[in-house]
Amino acid sequence: MLTFKHFTFTVLLLTALFSCFPVSAGAARMSPSDSILRKLDDVLDRRDTYYVTREYRIDSLKNVAARIPHDNLSARAAACHDIFSEYGSFQGDSALNYATREYELACRSGIADDIVQAKSDLIFTYLSGGSFTDAVDIVNHIDLSEASDAQKINFYYLCIRLFSDLSNYSVADFSDKYARMSGQYCDSVMAVAAPDSYHYQYAMAFSPRKGLRPAEKVPVFKRLLERTDVSVDIKAMLASILGDFYAQGGDMEKFLFYKTKSAILDVKSAKRETVSKLDLGRLMFERGDVDRAYRYIDLAKEDADFYNARNRKFQIMSILPLVEKARFMKVDKNRHGLLVSTVVMVILVLLFAGAVIFIIKQLRTVRSARKETELRNLEIEQKNSELKDLIDRLRESNKIKDEYIGYGFYVQAEYIRKLESLYNVVDRKLMARQYDDLRKSLRQGDIRKEKESMHEEFDRIFLRLFPDFVEEYKKLFPADDTKNAESNGHSLTSEMRIFALIRLGITDPANIALFLNYSVNTVNTYKTKAKNRALVPNDRFEAEIMKIRSR
Repeated sequence: MLTFKHFTFTVLLLTALFSCFPVSAGAARMSPSDSILRKLDDVLDRRDTYYVTREYRIDSLKNVAARIPHDNLSARAAACHDIFSEYGSFQGDSALNYATREYELACRSGIADDIVQAKSDLIFTYLSGGSFTDAVDIVNHIDLSEASDAQKINFYYLCIRLFSDLSNYSVADFSDKYARMSGQYCDSVMAVAAPDSYHYQYAMAFSPRKGLRPAEKVPVFKRLLERTDVSVDIKAMLASILGDFYAQGGDMEKFLFYKTKSAILDVKSAKRETVSKLDLGRLMFERGDVDRAYRYIDLAKEDADFYNARNRKFQIMSILPLVEKARFMKVDKNRHGLLVSTVVMVILVLLFAGAVIFIIKQLRTVRSARKETELRNLEIEQKNSELKDLIDRLRESNKIKDEYIGYGFYVQAEYIRKLESLYNVVDRKLMARQYDDLRKSLRQGDIRKEKESMHEEFDRIFLRLFPDFVEEYKKLFPADDTKNAESNGHSLTSEMRIFALIRLGITDPANIALFLNYSVNTVNTYKTKAKNRALVPNDRFEAEIMKIRSR
């Protein structure tokens, strides 16, 4: 027979097995970098806030530009440059549009710095959008002879990135002609910029002439990250480059940290032309975190589509199908796991339901048994009470019998003594023929006196057995009842004596009448009058008399 213990053991066993079931990859051990990754996820959830802020700044700059006089070509070119600066890493087509306007206005103004600035903006736009040929064509035909040092530094700085990116797309080890040209432009920046400037330090880190190893470049870029004259979007790029340096040294945790930091800064600065989220997506994919990999790469694709960066789209499409396939496989695996989990849960629910039903039945059985036990206990208590009452009555009866047996012996002895004395008196009177004296000796008054003496003796013996009888008897009547006032507590009235005999178990009116020398009618009359005066119902009066206990 299946018992509650069997149910409990089965349910606990299946619960333990189910708790060990691998429901998801989220149960895996958390890495130390999860904190900054969670911060990135939080920033990504709020990315639209930063994008709206940038669009608001752009609208404000457009309003300012609209108020500039048409004949002030230099001011209008500067306004187009300001608007381009906001669009530069945000939206490629708009950036190209304003860079083109800026170049046209600069050419019309004929100011050398404005022209170089406009061409630099065009180079940045082509570079960011992946149009390397157009960017190189501008580089090959630019005239810097009349440009200021600031514009030269900015131009050389862009060329470092342009030819570095071209080298990365051409060869994997950064050893082609584009790499050499990138190094030459590093030297060009260092030749013009101040040694403590941002551009000089940046160029020095990549200069072949300095020949710094990746580990030696790390402190340089950390110092650049701490500079206050560097914008947030530039710091995002620096953090990304730092991550690459750590990856070259094999420290993937630091790579993850700085790429994540770069992605956070990208979002906060509202940049849409970025690489950090793509690099993070690749790393997450390699580590098996398919959900994060898909999210980061999908957001990178969203940015590339918004910016219209063809080179980024190509990079993303080379990895996105693999991530989507892995994600589909994970979803399918999770679906299978969920199915198994559901089956196990259904089994557990059924077992729990069976256990509950079984427990309810057991509780009903226990409750029924408890009720039966309580009824039995009540019956036993009632029987015990009845037995105790019977024992008390037997003790009382024995006590009464003992008293009245002794009293009977005494009365009988006294009766024999008196009878013997009477016999002697009669015998002497008869012998002496004193008939008149004999008659006087046998007067009726003596008999009455003997009866009164017998009643007094009865009262004495009864009140010794029931000392509270008079008091308890009076409680059955109103306090002002005059009939009971005749008793002083040491003797019984005629009415009380009738019920005293009833308390002793003499209930036959004929026997009561014989003992008290009353007629049966007189006894019944006394009883009826007492019951009519009592506070309790007539049919309960004698039962209340029987409740008066002896001592």
